[in-house]
Formats: sequence, C-alpha cells, structure tokens
Amino acid sequence: MKQKATKPEVVSHSVIYSFMIGLVLIRILPLLDPAGRYWGFNHLIYLPDYYTILFFIISMIALLLPLFRGAANWSDFLAQRFSTLFLDGPHALINRAIFVIIITLIFIFNVAQTHFLGDCYILIKDLTPATGMFFKWGELGIFKWSEIGVAKFMIIVKSLIGGEHAEGALLAFQIVSIGSGLVTVWFFFLIARVATENKIKRLIIFTSSIFSGTLLLFFGYAEHYHIVWVFHVALIYFCLKYYKYERGIVIAWAVLLIGMAFHMQMSIFMPAVIFVTLSQGRGFLFYQRYKKLICTVITVVSLGMISAVLYKYFTDLYIEDMFIPLIFAKPGDPLNTVFSPVHLFDILNEFILIAPLFILVFVLGLRNIRSIFNHRKAFFLTLCSVGCLLFLFLVDPKLGMARDWDLFALTPYSITLLFIILLDDSVIESLKKYLIPIVLLLSISPVPYLLTTLNRQASIEYVEQLIKLDSHKTIAGIIILYDYYKKLGDDDKTRQLGYQYHTYYPEEIKCNDAMDAMDVGDIELAATILQTVKPDKFDDSYQRALSRLYYLQGDYERALDHIDRTIELRRYFSQLYRERAMIYLNMNQKEKVSKDLRKAYQLDDSSIIILEGLTYVSTLFKQYDSCIVYAERIKQVDSSLPIGYYWLANAYALKNNYDSANYYANEADLRIGQDSILAIGLNNLKKQIDRLQK
Repeated sequence: MKQKATKPEVVSHSVIYSFMIGLVLIRILPLLDPAGRYWGFNHLIYLPDYYTILFFIISMIALLLPLFRGAANWSDFLAQRFSTLFLDGPHALINRAIFVIIITLIFIFNVAQTHFLGDCYILIKDLTPATGMFFKWGELGIFKWSEIGVAKFMIIVKSLIGGEHAEGALLAFQIVSIGSGLVTVWFFFLIARVATENKIKRLIIFTSSIFSGTLLLFFGYAEHYHIVWVFHVALIYFCLKYYKYERGIVIAWAVLLIGMAFHMQMSIFMPAVIFVTLSQGRGFLFYQRYKKLICTVITVVSLGMISAVLYKYFTDLYIEDMFIPLIFAKPGDPLNTVFSPVHLFDILNEFILIAPLFILVFVLGLRNIRSIFNHRKAFFLTLCSVGCLLFLFLVDPKLGMARDWDLFALTPYSITLLFIILLDDSVIESLKKYLIPIVLLLSISPVPYLLTTLNRQASIEYVEQLIKLDSHKTIAGIIILYDYYKKLGDDDKTRQLGYQYHTYYPEEIKCNDAMDAMDVGDIELAATILQTVKPDKFDDSYQRALSRLYYLQGDYERALDHIDRTIELRRYFSQLYRERAMIYLNMNQKEKVSKDLRKAYQLDDSSIIILEGLTYVSTLFKQYDSCIVYAERIKQVDSSLPIGYYWLANAYALKNNYDSANYYANEADLRIGQDSILAIGLNNLKKQIDRLQK
C-alpha cells in the first residue's frame, strides 16, 4: 500500500522537473535552426546575445532551486502571501489596484512601435476616413461581419478622439488596447480568487494567466482582439462566481450577448453558459421540472444551427474558405489540413506562446479527467475548452503570419484553467517543491516575445522570417511590409519585397497580366494567360479575371457566375459590385444594376469610377436628379476633373435647364484636354444644348 501511495508522487516529481528542463531546452532549437518553424518560441534569435545569456542564466537558477531544502516551504509562503496580499486580505482591493496601475503604466510607456502581426496596418487604414470609408451605424462597410461590433466601437472611440489621419486611428487602438489590458489583468485576479480555495492553485492560475504572450495585445496593439479578452475573462469569472456564490449568472449572460455583438468569436462559449444556467440554482430546478422539453429544444436548436452552418459551408465560398479542410487541402495551401503536421505544429507554437504551462498541467491533471462529469465547474470549463479547440483546429488563419496568433490567443486559456483545477492533492504536494522555479520560468517566458515585437528592428526581422515560413500565403504580410518601407523611402527593401511578390505568387502575377492585357483590348492574350493559371475557386484574383474575360467575350452568364464567386470571397471590395453592375446592365436587369452600384458607393463614396457608373446609369434610367447628386459628389472628390461637370451639364440639359447646362459645359471645357475622348462627347453635348435652346 505504501509503495502504491508514493508512486504517483514520484511520477509527478519526474514529470514536473522534465517539463522545466524541456521548457528551457526548447529555446535552444531556434538557435540551432533559425529558419525552422518555431515562431512561438524563437524570439531570442532576434535579440542581442546578452539577452540570450541572461535568459539561460535565470533558467539555470530556476532549475537549481528545487534542489535546495525548504523549497516546498518557500512555495507555501509565497502562495499564502499572494492570497493575502491580492485576494483575501484586508488590503487586497488596494493591492490589486496598485498592481494593475503599475502594469498599465508599463503598457503605456512601452507601446508597440510597429504593427506587423495580424491585420493591424489594414485596420488603422480602415479607421482613417481618407477614402470616404467612414460608415453609419447600419452599414457594414469594409469590416468583417464577425467583428462589426468592435469596428463600430472603434469608430466611436476614433470620433471622440478627433482627427482624420492615421495617427488618430492608431491612438484610438492604443487607448482601447491599454484599457482592455487594465480590465483583463483585474479579472485575472478575480478568476484566481473564485476558481479554487487552494492557494497553490490560485498562484498557478494567476501566473499562467499573466505571464503569457497574450500581454502583447495590451501594449497599444492595433487589432480587434484585445477587447474580446475583456468579455472572455469577464464571462469566465461571472460563471465561476455563480458556482461559488449563486450570483452573477444574469451578468454572465449580458457579457456573453454583448461580447457576441462585439465579436462573433464569443459565440463559442454559448453552450458553456447554457450549462451553467441549468446546472445551478433556479435554472437547475427549472431544468429538473422540464428536462425532456429543454433537452428537445436544445437538440432541435443545435441540429438547426449545425445544418445552417453546413448549408452556408457548401453554398458560400467565403464561409467554406474560413475553415481548414479535413482531408483534402486547398489548392493555394497544399500543406494545411486539420491533422497535417504543419497545422498541428502551429497549434503547439500557439500554446507555447500563450500558455507554456499547459503541457505540464495537462499531463498532471489527465489522470483526474473523469471527475469533470461530477464537477460542474470543471464541466463548464470543459465546454469552454471544446469550443476553443474546435475554433483553433477548424478556423483557417488567412494572414498566414504567426498563425494569426491574436485570433487564436484566447483558445488555450480555458483548457489550461480546466487542467489546473483538475490537479489533485498529491500533485499539489509535489508541485510545492517546484512552484517558485515554475513561476520564475513563466515570468521570463513571454519576455523575448515582447522585446522582439516591441522593438522596431527586431519586429521587422521577425515578420520577414514569418513571411518566409508561409511564403505561399503571406501576400498580405508582403504588401504591409512593402508599404511600410515605401513610406520610409527604402528603395532597396521595396525592390526586394517586389521580387519576393513575383517569386512567391506566380499565379497572382499571371492574373494581373491577364487583366493588363484586357485593359488594352488584347482579349486573346488574356485568355491564353488564364489557361496557364491553376484553377482555384478560393483565388479571388483568378475568379475576377475569368469574369472580366467572359464579360468582354459577351458570355454574361459565365461572367456573372465568376463575379459572384469573387464577391463571396471579397464582399467588402467596392469595385467588384461596380463590375457586376456592368454585367447586369448588359443583361438588362436594371434593378440589380442600381442595387450593386449603390452598394459599391456605400463601400467607397470617393471612387470616381463608381460615381461615374452611378451618373451614367442614373441618366440611362432618366433619374436626372440622382445624376446631379452623384456628379456633385465627383466635384467634391476632385474639382479638377472634367467628368463631373460634363455629367452636370448633360443632366441639366435633359431637365431643360439650359443656363446651368451651358455653365457646367463651359466649366468642363476649361478642364478638358483636346486629345481626350471626353472632348468629343463634350462637343456633341454643347451642340445639342445649342440646338435644344434654339
């Protein structure tokens, strides 16, 4: 009996110490192979050598600490002091506030100098109303449907700050980022307090929460995911609080629904919140009374939602393209399926970056896994974890840089929290000896990542390596970096990136060449080029080029089919709706022409070519007042262009207002070149006005 009792403890000691050694040794791999796929833990290679030396010195100290007598007592003391100072003591509230203020000041004084990870620069540009893309409450604009709430919130923050330039947009993101960090860190304390009464577990929960790559989101990060963390941690806290005090479930539902309105990613927690509601208090009594009815409703609704998702998956290219294929890879990403080595290793990178403690608590807590069915708190976290893992495994990161780490940053949190709670008493006893070394290792774990991404030169080198890792799908990264160097006036770097673009994306270049050929009327050459392009239903450039080819060939049905596919893939690109409107115009579908042109105008009200289309169609449909409105808009956008004055002259002539028609015709004549095609039309218009006036 004695031997059996001590065996788990011996196993725990070996597992814990092996994990600590592994957490240190894994940092050596990128040093031996700098070009390897280690984006989650390779950041020492971008820092000066003395950082590497210091990192391994601290790591060695951490590995030696368990060898000293009294290590377990030190851990007990630290865990006790942590709970007293920040969770249960008489001054816990004040101490928490001081800690949060200090870490917020760290965020403020170390804001990120570059924003290459994620869609940062794209979102900064979208929030800058330089191209007319500043939208009303009821309009989606260029923003993804899944994050429209965050986008609208950022518009409000930006409008309150004022300014119309990128600096104001960046400041708006920085304020929301730092504010989100302040609230998130506060909830890290609260979660540790309500999740368990065990002081060792409390300290582990807090340190694993805060010593994470997640912190980068709060250093002025220009994305939409930092605010999602506020709803994420608040939801977990209020659900756990409900289990402890039977209070907070209404707030939990409010947090979930508002969070979903901000970002649809929060919907993965819906089943977990339903379970919490029906497993405790009045909700449990209600469930006991109407068990069959509730189970039937949940089953029907679940099947309905699954059916709806499957229907959209098989009928909408955009939705299909959101997910990673189970077996057969996409043509543009041949190495990436759900269980492919690349995908699985990227997930491992994500966990090491965000939750380095996960592997240890998973191994130690796995033997207690059956208890989740008897432990409502654990089952709630299990449902959260299932939603997170499905999201992590199935959703396809489109940018390709660092595995879209920010999109998936919240996925390891629930499952790490679950396995910490599953740790039994014998494991906790074993952990006492290693607690301080583990806290020390966790505290230095995110530092290389933060130093790399908060430093201008190091962050550039990091993103350049990420582009090389996934050269077949990092076109957004190349364009962002290209624009960055172009602004700096670095011609050598822009040429290098231009060469990379041509090297990595030959199919994209062919599609562009085909479009150029069609621009000069060489339809035969365009058709020949497109025959050499590998068919890819998810390639919007390929679909758009095919649509234009068939349009010029007069095959409007096939042109419409391919432009529909292109819009499914890029539904926020204004020019696509103008192109489809031209196809509808040739098919004599007038209502659809107007609808698509108005949609294009909604997406970009400063595009001259879209405004020209609207003035032309308004004239064609004898809507002269509308023509005047759009022509006036052309004048506002660029008063030096003759086209706005031409359409104003034409509209007023058709309304029999010859004085205004003559005035605008003369204004157009002042701005037009004699070799312009428009000059011929203007001369004919002036003759027509004279004839009508007589």
